Amino acid sequence: EKVEEEGEAATTTSTSEAAPGGGAIDPHLSPNGKWAAFVRQGEVCVVPSDEVFVGPPLQLTHGADEKEAKTNGLAEFIAQEEMDRFSGFWWSPDSAAIAYCQVDEGAIPPYPITHQALDNPATQGSGLEVHR
Repeated sequence: EKVEEEGEAATTTSTSEAAPGGGAIDPHLSPNGKWAAFVRQGEVCVVPSDEVFVGPPLQLTHGADEKEAKTNGLAEFIAQEEMDRFSGFWWSPDSAAIAYCQVDEGAIPPYPITHQALDNPATQGSGLEVHR
């Protein structure tokens, strides 16, 4: 995905889609300050930052799948824990492009973790979390 600017108007050069709903993770302003990029539901999205934006964010990446453990633009666990790298996407210096990580943890088997010290499992749930 590439962002192009002509005068006051900004457009994208591919078939971006409206981003799915949800919160914004890891927001970053572009170096020129005209765009805000973030991750929503595992996809990298952008919105103009220098005006009131009434439309949905533009989704730049595709293919994220929570069930298959695939994400775009998010740092994987090892990068966060061992390398202190908490971001999974970066703006180019001229604000024209974004480089991003695509993480596929689908081959990693789910690992259940049981929380033994629940006061009341009936009201606090089973105490079982599944992680990859």
